[in-house]
Amino acid sequence: MSQRWVGRKAILGWCVFGLVLAAALYIATSGHFYSPIEPFVGGKLQPPSHAFLMGTDELGRDVLSRLIAATGVTLGLSLVSVVLAMLIGTLLGMGAGYNLVPVLTPVILFLGQISIIFPTRWLPLMIVALFGNHALGMVLSMFFSLWGQFFWLMYDESRGLQGRTFIQAAYAVGGTKWKVIVFHILPYLAPTVLVLATLSFRTAIGVISTLSFLGIGLQPPTPTWGWKRWFHSSVAVSAVRNVSLRIRAGETIGLVGESGSGKSTLGRCLAGLEKPSAGSVFYGDLEIYSLSRREARLLRRRIQYIHQDPVDALNPYRTIGQSHFGILA
Repeated sequence: MSQRWVGRKAILGWCVFGLVLAAALYIATSGHFYSPIEPFVGGKLQPPSHAFLMGTDELGRDVLSRLIAATGVTLGLSLVSVVLAMLIGTLLGMGAGYNLVPVLTPVILFLGQISIIFPTRWLPLMIVALFGNHALGMVLSMFFSLWGQFFWLMYDESRGLQGRTFIQAAYAVGGTKWKVIVFHILPYLAPTVLVLATLSFRTAIGVISTLSFLGIGLQPPTPTWGWKRWFHSSVAVSAVRNVSLRIRAGETIGLVGESGSGKSTLGRCLAGLEKPSAGSVFYGDLEIYSLSRREARLLRRRIQYIHQDPVDALNPYRTIGQSHFGILA
């Protein structure tokens, strides 16, 4: 047997392939609750276990199965985008480089210049807004972002190769432009094009995942890389629940917690700056949210509220003493 099939690297590759295949078979034969779309009743936000190797999300869907399903979706869209950009960019670049259609060459060059004006990671945002955030929109957004790179690579290389000796020799033995392009230019540039395609494939994966993370990619329940555990636009999340505290006159209380735990939300509710969805806030015998705007403003002069971030909360034109211990206007 050839050494390339039994060497150390080959054995490692076969092991990785076997693990991936075993994982795919395990997911495919483990039951109905491993569907990447259908939720498992009573299994919301489950921790990793034997039943759910990576836990479940807020809707009860298996995270591992969604990750595996998202791999096919994201890689498939990226592959189609890159192949389409490579084929069209290569053909147009070779055609413009050899001036095969003189009437269209200036137009193609103009479009190629436009294609490299916008950054690769920004242009998809505009194209998705134009074509929509479906699979075809994702493919078109990445195609318009990547085809210019293949076009200019083939255009520059094809023009540079026209004076090479082996190209002149091909013409000398009766070769036509098309034969020279197909049998000499394309095989010569194939490794370079494949390298660019590999880099573009990586870029396409990152951009498509970013669009999904921002909420403008493929919409739920379709799983994609970049999917967030919480979809803030569609799921209501309670920031603070079941909080009850009493502050006597002259007392100071500090709210401590992790980032995003609701400290600022609770502070704003206590100061009357934000109305809670449930519960009440009293200052003595006064219900803060039953006061008029003028009465609430007068009451706030007797309450000092210190934000957690001094860089944003403190007025740079006042001293810290004035900000912390002065009367709020």
